[in-house]
Amino acid sequence: MSEENKNLEEKANKGIENAKETTREVADKVSDKTAELKENAKEGFENAKETAKEVAEKIGDKTSELKEEAKEVFEDAKEVAKKALDVASEKAADIKENLSEETKEFVEDAKEVIGTVTEKAGELAGEAGEKLSDLAENAKEELGEATVKTKNFFQRLFGK
Repeated sequence: MSEENKNLEEKANKGIENAKETTREVADKVSDKTAELKENAKEGFENAKETAKEVAEKIGDKTSELKEEAKEVFEDAKEVAKKALDVASEKAADIKENLSEETKEFVEDAKEVIGTVTEKAGELAGEAGEKLSDLAENAKEELGEATVKTKNFFQRLFGK
């Protein structure tokens, strides 16, 4: 083999070795970067999952608080209406003795209206409590669905 062929062969072998080394370095860097990205995504997913849990708990707690407050407000309103009815009934009874028949009928009608208002306030209190409970349940379900969708997205993204 001539000297020139040997030099060419050596250069070719050196080039091949350099290319192999560069390929290994690039493969190692790609592998490291992939592992880093996977770890970052996993941490991001865990953080999102934890945040979703915390938000769900806060929503549940706040909804329960609001529901209790609404119940108290409506119970107070119902009690006030009942007391007002009692006072109005007493006053009406006192006044009834001194009034004409037409006025007596008006007082009776007023007592019925007050009774209806008191009953309606109680019904509204019950309905408000139910609606708050439904709202809390819907919020929890929505958050649960969002958590599952986020988890599925990351699983599809990173194959876990």
